[in-house]
Amino acid sequence: MKHLRQSVRISALVFIAFLLWVTQVLLAPSVSRALPIETDTALTVGFESNVVRSFARVIRKSSLLQDGDEISDPEDREVTVYSTPLVIPLRISPNFVITGIFPILVIDEERTVLGQRVENSSSGIGDLQFSVKHAFYRKDALKRTTRLAWTAGIKLPTGDETETPALGSGSVDYMIGGILTHIVDRFAVHADLKYKVNTEANGVRAGNTLKHDLAFEYRVWPARFQSMSDKTYNLILELNGNYAESSNNGGSTVANTGGETLFLSPGIQLVATPRLIIEALFQYPIVQELRGTQPGVDYTASLGFRYSF
Repeated sequence: MKHLRQSVRISALVFIAFLLWVTQVLLAPSVSRALPIETDTALTVGFESNVVRSFARVIRKSSLLQDGDEISDPEDREVTVYSTPLVIPLRISPNFVITGIFPILVIDEERTVLGQRVENSSSGIGDLQFSVKHAFYRKDALKRTTRLAWTAGIKLPTGDETETPALGSGSVDYMIGGILTHIVDRFAVHADLKYKVNTEANGVRAGNTLKHDLAFEYRVWPARFQSMSDKTYNLILELNGNYAESSNNGGSTVANTGGETLFLSPGIQLVATPRLIIEALFQYPIVQELRGTQPGVDYTASLGFRYSF
């Protein structure tokens, strides 16, 4: 099993490197604009449509929280999630984009039981997600633009929930939300608000969630474009939050579920060519007000790319 996990991780990295090489060599340049990394955007052109996007993400959990405060864990539990999703947005019209997210997961879990260290691992396809986005408001001026968009989506139970740890939730879930983008010359602000309705699976309905994100983006260099082939360096600072209601089982509230999390997420982005973006983001939790006793997130880190075609 250990060799299998290593093989999956190496294969994912090789896959990303291969896609970078193929797209760099075979595709010709075009003009695109950089975007926030975790926060959604109301833009429906450039790197937000007709692209191949992927990233390697690590989520680390090794702390136990009780009503938001860290406590000692007698089982010394550790969970590490390796995620390599393939994100493909396709522009149907200048204001309408359909996006599919196809996740590949490796989840490692360790705990101490009766003095013995127990390890569980699972790998495979996670839950597929599809969404639509429509930009319904646009106001442009010299070196600035303001956009508003609505979005809606569905998550399908393609991940195996019988694995230990589970690769999916087993439920069909629905999302709806709104997005704002405002760009003035070298500075951009993006914000989104998304509500997800979860359905029942195996007798349990996970609590509905409200996701809220805010991103600030600043073009460090160049101060002024000399040509569209100029390399661009962007600094990004995001606030990524999620509020979850408690889960429900047969009409009764499930203990140790739900709560509020908020991540402070600095990032850096290189527009290496008019078609290629390389980006990295680190997410650190500044709020983890979880109900009851639940594992907390230590950090999340991701490194990825986008290539427009």
